[in-house]
Amino acid sequence: MPDRICWGRARRATCEALPARAPDGRPDVGPGLFTDGMTSTADHLATIDALRARDFPAQRRGPGFHVADLRVSEDFWDADLTRVEEVLEEFEAELGVLVQVLTLRWGDPRVLDLADVLERSAMGEPVPPPLDDLCGYVPELYVWRVDGRWVGLGVGQGDRELPFQLLVAIGESGVG
Repeated sequence: MPDRICWGRARRATCEALPARAPDGRPDVGPGLFTDGMTSTADHLATIDALRARDFPAQRRGPGFHVADLRVSEDFWDADLTRVEEVLEEFEAELGVLVQVLTLRWGDPRVLDLADVLERSAMGEPVPPPLDDLCGYVPELYVWRVDGRWVGLGVGQGDRELPFQLLVAIGESGVG
């Protein structure tokens, strides 16, 4: 589970600490959740729940969203294509498990193709944050509307040599 959350653009990001973990170092995810054989699924769910409960930054104009990496791979500067494909498969499988669990909680997600958002951004059309950043490296988001907020999950990679990122984005408006 990450120990901090950041929002905003990469060079102007604002970061703050997430609440502390339980004494045993693991988040208390409560009864009824399962790990489906993947030790990180419960941690990911706890992160998502913590971010959903967290207030957005108190600013008149500013980010009404949180974006957090749930998992980040190694980079691939010297990796062969087989290794890159293996890691992508791992990340997509982990995303699939999270989508299944959250679908049980909240129903079917909307699949948002961010290629359209990237195209609008490239043409100079306004794109709401955080989609303006996410569309550059995440091809699609699985999005749910929950308690007046949207929750999106996706896997992205900024460039061939860069790490894969399994991420969650949570916002007030603009998606879903």
